[in-house]
Amino acid sequence: YVFTSSMKSLYSTFVRAMEQVKLFAFNGILTTFFTLFWTALFYMVLPEGFLGHGTGIEKYLLATILSDLISVVFLTFKSKLWRYINFKDIDRELLQVMLQYSVPLIPAQLLWLITNSSDSFMTTHYLGSDYNGVLSAAYKIPNLVSTVYLMFGQAWNMSAITEDDSDDRDSFYENVFDFNQSLLYILVAGCLLIVQPVTNFWIGADFRDCVKYSPIIIYATIYSCFTTFMGSIYLASKQTKRSLFTSLVSGVINVGLNVILIPRIGLYGPPISTVAAYMTVFIIRAIDSRKLVPFRIDMKKMIVNNIVILVMMFICLFETDLMHHIPLYGVVALLFFAVFILNRKAVESIFYKVLPARIASHFVSLSTAKLCAVIGGLAVFVLIDLLTRGIIVYALLLAGFVFAIYKNKNRLMYIFMVLMPLSLVFRHGMVWAAVAFLILAVAVIIKNRRPADVFIGIAALDLLLGAAAGLWFGVLAAAVQTLVCGFIFRRQIWDKLIEWAYKKR
Repeated sequence: YVFTSSMKSLYSTFVRAMEQVKLFAFNGILTTFFTLFWTALFYMVLPEGFLGHGTGIEKYLLATILSDLISVVFLTFKSKLWRYINFKDIDRELLQVMLQYSVPLIPAQLLWLITNSSDSFMTTHYLGSDYNGVLSAAYKIPNLVSTVYLMFGQAWNMSAITEDDSDDRDSFYENVFDFNQSLLYILVAGCLLIVQPVTNFWIGADFRDCVKYSPIIIYATIYSCFTTFMGSIYLASKQTKRSLFTSLVSGVINVGLNVILIPRIGLYGPPISTVAAYMTVFIIRAIDSRKLVPFRIDMKKMIVNNIVILVMMFICLFETDLMHHIPLYGVVALLFFAVFILNRKAVESIFYKVLPARIASHFVSLSTAKLCAVIGGLAVFVLIDLLTRGIIVYALLLAGFVFAIYKNKNRLMYIFMVLMPLSLVFRHGMVWAAVAFLILAVAVIIKNRRPADVFIGIAALDLLLGAAAGLWFGVLAAAVQTLVCGFIFRRQIWDKLIEWAYKKR
């Protein structure tokens, strides 16, 4: 397993270094697909004892080994990697440089492993395995931030190396770090906004206490990602010994604080020690790495965002059931919007990646004043909904929907068709929201009689079936209806595919 995993990592990294980025991305998708394929085959299709009884772990390892081997074979033949292998003419000078570069990274990686795993081991040692389970659950949502940042970090590492000798290197680093911190602030604030409802939905009742500790770990991911960013400067400048020193500092702080804090304050100790370790290493790296690349950090922006996020974090810590304290949850939501407005300009390019171009351009063109007005309007809408228990709001939404149908305002019609279920779901549950969505969708179908509206109506029906009869029943219904619609509209779909293919040419 270790051998095939290392080979896959080596081959895919080499392909990325050759700037075959699309091939690198496709290989990742291919590996994931075959991992799922082999796992499903071994656990769900083949007999349970085909490898012998009690071989559940072996099946998982075998599925990963086979998918990694497929990845290695695919990359070898697709990029003809054998052309780059030559054992007869080894460049000893280059080998020495590579060893000087990479050897310090081995203990540095081990130290980061100690930093990241000491929380788990020391929690088990001092408090027991049950508390360690709660801590592991507390890391689930913070890991979402790290996963999203990992996609950015892989691209950034490559850019840091290629841009290291460029004339505008300093301004490039400044712009990328500004984008980097803005993205992280929005992600972290968003996670703090959803951490409690998502935890209640996602994590079992035995581990619900993790919501007491998740906000601190979510906050720690800011400095974890900042530390990774600054470490890229050491990699690009080939100053890996400095990376080793700062990794040692992180390990000492994390382990030392765990020894002091866990016996005294229990499970709050590991998250606090993690924040302290990453924040300290970031400060050291921010000072030291900018001696190599003297780019500017917007400290005012950093301080303001940290203050707002810290307020959100403390609210989540002191009130662990915000869903039953809606006004306080509204404060957290407004603070999230404040973080979003503060950092919107720096991440505008993302909107064009995840939204249709027309919607993205309209959103980007909104001034801060207009955006604040929209958010204020939503806040007033929620407040009226709370004060009137929804009665006036439901009447206004229904009147607005009828007006939109009468005036044939399709965009306004769809807005009310979304707002009505949203106003119902929190007070009356998913079933009533789905019923309202289906009724409004049927009205739109009768009015417009367009295929697109039919699909919306089908989605509303699937939502109702899933809410009333169970998630998997809704998924099954959606799959059957998709096949039926595909057959009915096969000619239209085929014509669209042909039109799309000609446009690509």
